[in-house]
This record gives sequence, structure tokens and C-alpha cells, in this order.
Amino acid sequence: MNANKHELKIPDLRFPEFTGEWVARRLGEGTSKIGSGSTPLGGEQAYKKSGIRFIRSQNVNGNRLILDKIYISEETNNRMKASVVKPNDVIIPASGETQIDIATASCIQRKGIAIGSDLNIIKTPNNGVFLAYYLNNKLKYEIAKLAQGVAVIHLYPTHLKTLKLLLPSLTEQQKIADCLSAVDRKMAQVEAQVSRARAFKQGLLQRMFI
Repeated sequence: MNANKHELKIPDLRFPEFTGEWVARRLGEGTSKIGSGSTPLGGEQAYKKSGIRFIRSQNVNGNRLILDKIYISEETNNRMKASVVKPNDVIIPASGETQIDIATASCIQRKGIAIGSDLNIIKTPNNGVFLAYYLNNKLKYEIAKLAQGVAVIHLYPTHLKTLKLLLPSLTEQQKIADCLSAVDRKMAQVEAQVSRARAFKQGLLQRMFI
């Protein structure tokens, strides 16, 4: 792997109103806190059909967070203090099948979510959406190199704390996050349109070629 591929430097493409320097620091420095979730006692029996939504590593898909219908009770959540996440927290799988698959971050953007022990939590003073994009792109291969294991790959908070970042001001982070999120929303709309068109075409084919 090219040693200069992940060199920290201010990007060439920036919004014209921003000219300030970006600050270098490690992910675990300052007021950032990195930990992990926890698993409900009783295993699958702790999962409910309603309550507080519970997510695991399979729910993290890049900047998209897949929310399925698995919940835990309020009582269970109160016992799982480490599992509580809030809007702007960033989560990354703590275990997986491959190094590159595990190197996937997503920002929590809603309340009422708890996470399992197979997820790392980054509680950051930075813009969580910006940080997730940063980790998923600029630092994806750096995160993959930190993961350890053979049959099952593991990524621990101690690994993530060592990651080197180059961060702009919060205002610039917000601008970048808003721009990329808008592009993602447009892509999702187009994908939905393509999916509907394919279903419509399939219906036509089934009726035309009985």
C-alpha cells in the first residue's frame, strides 16, 4: 500500500468562504470518548417488538444506518449504560468477517437507539456526520489496518483512539456534511426510482409473455 496515500493535508477542493487551517489530532484526543456497546442479558429473549430500537454491526452500512424492528425494553436499556447512544455519536463495528468490511462508520441522527457489544461508539465534539464521511473515505484503509484477527476480525476502542485526523472548523464541517448528505439523499431517490421502474418492467414482461 502506498505510504503517502493517506497523508494528512488540507484538501484542494473547499467551499470558497473557508480559508482557515485544518487542525491535526488523534481521534481519542480532546473531549472525544470512545467505548463500546453491550449485549442485553438473556440474549435474544431480551429483544422485543416495541420499545427502544436496538442495533448491531449488521445495521451499519456506510453513512446509511439500517433500522430493523428489533427493540429492548426501557428496563433493559437502563441496565445497559454503555449501550446508550445520542444524536451525533458515531458508531463503527467492533467485529466482522473482513478488515475492509469492519471499517465502516455511521452517525446516529435520532434519539431512542441502543447498540450491541459488536459496535464501537465515538462520542465526539465534532460534527458526527462529517466524521463518519471522513472515516469512511479518507481513513477507511487506515481503520482496516488496525483491525486484528483471522476467522473473526476485531476492532477495539484502543485501536480507534490512535487514528490521526485533520479537522476543519465546526462551521466548515457542517457545510461539508450538508453537501454530502444532500448528494446521498439524491442518490437514494434515484435508486428508488430505478427500483420502481424495474418492478414495473418485470410486471409488463410477466403479462406480455404469459
